[in-house]
Amino acid sequence: MNGLAMIPCAGFGLRMGQLTADRPKPLLPVHGVPLLAYSLFLLHEWQIERCIINLHYRGDQIKEYLKDFPFFPIHFSEEKERILGTAGGIRYAMQTTPLQGQFLYMNPDTIFWPDRRPEAPAGSRDLFLYLCPKEPGNTERGFEPVVDSLADSLANHLSERFVPLRMGAGSFYYSGLSLLHTDAVSDIEPGAVAELRDTFQRYAAMPGDRLQGSLYSGLRYDCGNLEQFEALKKVDPVPAVWKDRWYSFLNRWPGACPS
Repeated sequence: MNGLAMIPCAGFGLRMGQLTADRPKPLLPVHGVPLLAYSLFLLHEWQIERCIINLHYRGDQIKEYLKDFPFFPIHFSEEKERILGTAGGIRYAMQTTPLQGQFLYMNPDTIFWPDRRPEAPAGSRDLFLYLCPKEPGNTERGFEPVVDSLADSLANHLSERFVPLRMGAGSFYYSGLSLLHTDAVSDIEPGAVAELRDTFQRYAAMPGDRLQGSLYSGLRYDCGNLEQFEALKKVDPVPAVWKDRWYSFLNRWPGACPS
């Protein structure tokens, strides 16, 4: 990882109902702290040197919130005419920010407390996804390791290292945390709408094991819909082992907890 990260913040947050009628989803507060701050905390912990954030819906609110962010430079890629999708947003950010090469990609509607820092082979141009096991009954398109033996334990195989992935029904889903490379979207026309799931599908079909995955290890709170977000009111989302560093981070950023 070359010190770059991207947090996608352009969406309308429609699954959150009236909560996003007057603010973007990354600014919804969890125990008084916007979701976006939880992502930025991890980037600070991982010594990220600069972060790219794409904007569309109520993007000015995000820019205002981050105006005194003290830890590393943040570059904004503003999708003014329309939302360009996950892959289209990356491609457009390559034109408007320093986003080039390998970078960390983190969805801000998930609060991650990982056991280890994301790492991938230096200089690799492949895509590396952190995955979670599907719950029973989940039939959405997912991921499956390509293993040498049907006797292998898929979960154990994934936890040991990155392994090649195929897409289909799959036993695993994308956690929202990955290490990507801008080469993967370089053939998309700047300003076009495109989604990462299609890029993942294309890389999975390429020779040479271009799409790889590992099992996400650690706590993780998905805030993708209103029910999941409301459930966080009943728990303390910051594990005890992280609390000292979390509060130090907040104390050094005066605007982290808006009134």
